[in-house]
Amino acid sequence: MSKGRFTQQAMDERLARITPTLTYDGFGDVDMVIEAVFEGMALKKQIFADLDKVVKQGAILASNTSTLNIDESHRRPSGRSG
Repeated sequence: MSKGRFTQQAMDERLARITPTLTYDGFGDVDMVIEAVFEGMALKKQIFADLDKVVKQGAILASNTSTLNIDESHRRPSGRSG
């Protein structure tokens, strides 16, 4: 917004579309999940395993990892992003 690309209203509308959460409640209907935990492979593997149990088929599971191999952290054949 500081560069004048968006009005405050446009920014507010975009931010209203994001729903942060600490539980998996309601994940059955989402189209995309972005995992953002610290860079620990064991934790990321556990989170992706848990997500696989609750998200719908075809949902995109993304990670903000910058140092870990996304293929190792998540075995889902499609719908992943790193």
